[in-house]
Amino acid sequence: MPRIPSSLIFIHTALLQRKFDVMGGAAFFGPVEQKRPTVWYCRHGAVVCDLDGRRAFEVHGAICRKWRALGGAGWGRPTCDEMPTPDGSGRVSHFTGGRSIYRSPRTPAVVVGGDIRGRWDELGGVDSYLGYPIGDEEDFSEDGRRSRFQHGSIYWWNDSGAVDLSGISLSFTGLKCLEQMPGNRNSTDGEPCAVIGIAAPDAPIPARAFRSRVFHRIDRGDAGRDSMEVFRGEPLDITIMTLFTGHRCCAPDRCRAAVQTLVEEAVGETGNQMELERHLLSPPIAGSRGSRIGHSQLVVSGRQLVLFARQATWHDGSVDYKLDTSVAEASGGRYKAYFNVLPI
Repeated sequence: MPRIPSSLIFIHTALLQRKFDVMGGAAFFGPVEQKRPTVWYCRHGAVVCDLDGRRAFEVHGAICRKWRALGGAGWGRPTCDEMPTPDGSGRVSHFTGGRSIYRSPRTPAVVVGGDIRGRWDELGGVDSYLGYPIGDEEDFSEDGRRSRFQHGSIYWWNDSGAVDLSGISLSFTGLKCLEQMPGNRNSTDGEPCAVIGIAAPDAPIPARAFRSRVFHRIDRGDAGRDSMEVFRGEPLDITIMTLFTGHRCCAPDRCRAAVQTLVEEAVGETGNQMELERHLLSPPIAGSRGSRIGHSQLVVSGRQLVLFARQATWHDGSVDYKLDTSVAEASGGRYKAYFNVLPI
């Protein structure tokens, strides 16, 4: 580190002393614990010269504790004194590097910066629907970043920029018949329904299974509509298992119970996505003999759910969707499932 000329040290010391005194000295900051040429660290705060050495700013309280935990002046220098937030209930200090630390009576001191900070500001900052930040920026799905707020999150990827969401709703919206099972074309026994299992091995959500309606009189090329929410919350990596069955021969309710048990066991016994997929694909499903059409598995990442939520919806006849499964095939029958992702 280059040596600071004594004349500048004198100027910096005068600036720091003046700011220290104006704010109330030791009564406000507590005793000075460490004096450096451009920073005085005190028990309850700090005074810091800006990079030009022309002004000094203060940091104190919860924001100062957060700032010091991050590295103090080495992390960033304040560009203003702590000030009230626009809504009047919180406090904020701005720092070099385009970062700020916010706090409120209901939220801890949290850092917001970069493109995520830019998007939050565009929305209205603390006055936006997101409210105050509640977590520092963190890693997210597929090399992304996320900052969590009181009422949602902002996600960022290099190729998409910052995307804000309160959360997502994932729904089964129907199925597509590509080919009926030959033996069931003149029988209601083979009219299909879908049993859907949802599992997320790396997140504290319960594994669940659902049963769709029975799709009566659905022929080759038809898309049958349904509306069944299977997940609601923050986007995360999810595995969707879809089992297609004929509604009489295969006892769909018994299949649903079997899939529920399967996804619960899969999450309980596996620790990563690859093992989960292997577990779900391997065992037979109780009650699925006879008109079982087949099953399909779809892994959807948190990134995909975020981006799908903000994309336009596609349509197949009356069915709205943004993602579909691979084709499930058995005994000549071929079906795939449609899902939609919407912001909440």
